[in-house]
Order: sequence, then C-alpha cells, then structure tokens
Amino acid sequence: MQFTSEYDIILEPVRGMIVYLSLAMIIGAFLIGIYVLLASRNPEKSLSSKYFIGITIFFILFGIARLIYLIHDYFAPDTLDIILWKIATSIAFSGFIILVYTIETHVYKKTKRIFSIIGICLLIIVIVADLQIARIAVYIGNPLLLIVPFLIYILIYKNATGVVRNRALIIIIGMLLLALGQGTALLENVLHIMTKEQASIFAPPVTLAGLTVTGLGFIFMSR
Repeated sequence: MQFTSEYDIILEPVRGMIVYLSLAMIIGAFLIGIYVLLASRNPEKSLSSKYFIGITIFFILFGIARLIYLIHDYFAPDTLDIILWKIATSIAFSGFIILVYTIETHVYKKTKRIFSIIGICLLIIVIVADLQIARIAVYIGNPLLLIVPFLIYILIYKNATGVVRNRALIIIIGMLLLALGQGTALLENVLHIMTKEQASIFAPPVTLAGLTVTGLGFIFMSR
C-alpha cells in the first residue's frame, strides 16, 4: 500500500467515487464474513465450526484492514503514514495467516502448517522492523499467503472429480479475482497499463467480486 501523499493527486469527483467504491468493498467483506459464519449452522456441513470461524475472521480482518488503508490513503495526515500502514498491514497479514492456517488445518494437512508459521514470522518482522524491512516482508508475504491457498485448491481441483472439483474451481476463480483486485500496483507501476485513478477505481469492485466468489466457494466446499 502506498502512502497518503501519493493519493493527494487524485481530485474530486474521482476521489469521492474511489472512497464510495472502497466503502462498498469493505462493507461487502464484513457481510460475507457474517454469511460464512451463519453457514456454519447448516447441519449438512462436512467441516468443523472452527473452519467457518477461521474463514469468517479472515473476511472481517480483511475489511478492517481495508478500512484503515482507506483512512491512511485519503483522510489521515502524513504524520500518521507509518503507524497506520503498519496497523493495517499487520491486520491484513493476520487475516491471511488465519486463512492459510484454516486451510492447512481443515482442508489440506500435508503442508503441516509450515506456511502459517512462515506467515507468522513475516508478521513479526512487519510489526517490529523499520519501514524498509517491513515493506520487504510485505512484498514476500502478500503473494505467498495468497498463492499458497490458490495452489492448494489447484491440487484439489486436479485430483478431485464431480462436485468437489467444481467447488474447488469456484474458489480458484475467486482467488484470481481477489489477486487481480489487490494487484493493481503491478498494472499501474510495472506494466503501466493503468493510471493511479484507473487502478484505484478498478480495484474495489474486482476485489469485492473476488471476495464474494471465494466466500461462496468456501461455503460450498464445506458441504
């Protein structure tokens, strides 16, 4: 996530549009988390309640982190840049660690929770290290914590048949959308196919679509 001063160049009405789209994504993340938790009451579920709690916590923490990022990018003074970035990043990291831990515990146990442990180590670095080192940990951890569950469901899709295969595909599609929505910095700064305004408008709805599809896939996979 980039710092407040870099977003000051975005002016109205685009600025307001981005804020409202981001708020819709944040509210959507909360609602999906609640829906997943309610799904745990389904008597037909094949996974334990702890699975649903872990998935719910991921969505809730994702929403909280994005809310703090929104405040950081568009409302907070520059003096709060580092502290808000560290808080938001730590919360987002924690959410993805819990997601990976949940999958490694209840869905695919062969990884022995090794990626959850790596995520925790990177989270500690983000919290205690200076900004430069913390950002390196983020550049390593963000793709890792998203790629791991993606690859796990690729393996499930490859080895499964019938309904399970189709449900794994739903999660794969959702994670691709989520990665696309969260990876707009690549489109903007590396590939140079979007301006900052375009990337900031593009990210929230695509991210929300990814969260929605992924959340439904997690629920379907539990049945």
